[in-house]
Amino acid sequence: MARHTTSTITTYKDDFPRRRAAFWDCILLFTASFAFFLYNIQYPATKNFDEFHYIPSALQWIALSENQNWEHPPFAKILISIGIRIFGDEPLGWRFMSVVFGALTLVGMYRIAYELFGRSRQAAWYCAILTLFNQLLYVQSRIAMLDTFMMGFLSWSLWSLVKALDEDTYNAKHVFRAGLFMGLSVACKWFSLVPWTMGGGLLLLQAVRFRSRERFIDILVYWIAVPLVAYYVTFLPYLLVSRDPGYTLWELLTDFQTRMLDGQKRVVNSHPYMSQFWDWIVMRRPIWYAFDKEGSQQETVRGVLLLGNPVIMWGGLVAIAGVTVEAIRRKSWRAFLIAYFYFGFAFCWIAIPRKIAFYYYYYPAGMILGLAFTYWMLKIRQKWMPFVVLGVVAGFFVYFFPILAALPIPSNGFMQWMWFQSWI
Repeated sequence: MARHTTSTITTYKDDFPRRRAAFWDCILLFTASFAFFLYNIQYPATKNFDEFHYIPSALQWIALSENQNWEHPPFAKILISIGIRIFGDEPLGWRFMSVVFGALTLVGMYRIAYELFGRSRQAAWYCAILTLFNQLLYVQSRIAMLDTFMMGFLSWSLWSLVKALDEDTYNAKHVFRAGLFMGLSVACKWFSLVPWTMGGGLLLLQAVRFRSRERFIDILVYWIAVPLVAYYVTFLPYLLVSRDPGYTLWELLTDFQTRMLDGQKRVVNSHPYMSQFWDWIVMRRPIWYAFDKEGSQQETVRGVLLLGNPVIMWGGLVAIAGVTVEAIRRKSWRAFLIAYFYFGFAFCWIAIPRKIAFYYYYYPAGMILGLAFTYWMLKIRQKWMPFVVLGVVAGFFVYFFPILAALPIPSNGFMQWMWFQSWI
């Protein structure tokens, strides 16, 4: 396997103060974002959107009874059940683990930017702030949905993958960590089969380029075998489920996977918030996760709208276009990785055989836009300009905050945020 040279070890020691500072940055980000996401988590007071599927499934895992949400892998629902075990069958219990994984996702995005941009804390902070205020992360961190957990593991996998793809930091242990977290991400939701395949392609090209037998072995063991083991291990709790006849290990490895695939293909019922991937890119059809009227005269409403920050979602398209040009013209490896994962995450839905789709499927691609913004913010010569950009992004987040956080507003007041008819 790959070994460190003496010069690499020396650089590693010299870089220790910066790595230590980055570590404490992550502690600060996790703690602050955890508290921020947790605030007002008791609203909505009832289940909303896909919580109607996943919370009952989590309760069934607690009871080890036959699970009705079998069309998705079990791991995210098992994680949701941990919060319910601790805090009970109530909003805090339902969403507590989502808060944890939302904060972990923010840390993961910090680390991706830190490694991608040459271990730059400045770049990492830019990306972290953009991610915190992109609105998608905030909303997804406060609802019991599979995507929150999938993205948490995925961000940590991509962090290690970036290190593995960097010749200065390549080590088999990075491939192992990337593979482990990727397997757990797939165990939350099958979408992560896409980045798993994409990452494998990059590692394979790297191995071919260097004609390295050791790297081929690393791929086979750490990028293929380890994720598969991690994925299948999360199915073992099914062996404890009360069912007659009980599940067998062979059934979980084979027939159950086929059944899940068939279940995904059979989701064909229409939904008022269904949309297509091109709608997500331009943010045409966001989703009201909750819209609950309150008061004796229903004079107030608490709503949660999954809507990206317009500055990042629309401005990010310009940033991505520019990054793509940089990747082609300047052969920029950083620009290539950003464009590669954005387009892969956003356009994979052309090939995925699912008849019904929603805006939250854009969540992983939307997160990559923060990296595209960061790429250009580092190139701005005026030192004050990035802070203006961050300030504008934060300003829009504050503007939309009442309908992101389920704050009480007048019943007809929500219309001030409905810029387009399709947002209602």
